[in-house]
Amino acid sequence: PLARKGIAELIQKLSEIPELEDLSLTTNGIFLSNLAEKLFQAGLKRVNVSVDSLKPDRFREITGGGELSKVFLGIDKAQNLGMKVKVNTVALRGLNDPEILDFVEFSQTRKIEVRFIEFMPLCGKGWNQKLFIPLNKVKEIIAKSYTLKPTENNGVATVYEIEDGGRIGFIPTLSEPFCSGCSRIRLTSWGGIRPCLFSNIEC
Repeated sequence: PLARKGIAELIQKLSEIPELEDLSLTTNGIFLSNLAEKLFQAGLKRVNVSVDSLKPDRFREITGGGELSKVFLGIDKAQNLGMKVKVNTVALRGLNDPEILDFVEFSQTRKIEVRFIEFMPLCGKGWNQKLFIPLNKVKEIIAKSYTLKPTENNGVATVYEIEDGGRIGFIPTLSEPFCSGCSRIRLTSWGGIRPCLFSNIEC
């Protein structure tokens, strides 16, 4: 969405809708450092940043050339402005699963919520079932080293507090579908409204 021309103006128009209680943006973070201040001034108070590896080379491989340093710079800028920042991490077997505990430590040191998401078949023929990890396995790995204290369940993510201020969330889209409790709608970067990422219905 940050590649969309006039994104700050769009955010401002949305934030002026009285009935809109919450407004969040999900981004890969590449352009976030350049636009964070404009977005914040326009009314955006919450941003989700997709980070599937904390290692620059692996991040570049997964994203097809992304620079992790730019993403970290954007996260820092957003946090310093006072935005609520969450990191979304798609668990990928054989790619980033050795980093599960690294993401937990990242949550602690950055005082940021990291949410693990199951790999979803949203990329057509590019989806590989061998990469899928059920999040109960990820949770088991974390629970061996950390105490997970339940805090909330908002219908999408189940969130736990851990030591030293970390917060870890789990979004088990495939293994434990939460459709009945989901109240989200999605505004795409081209201006369409979708009731679900899996849906082909758009207006």
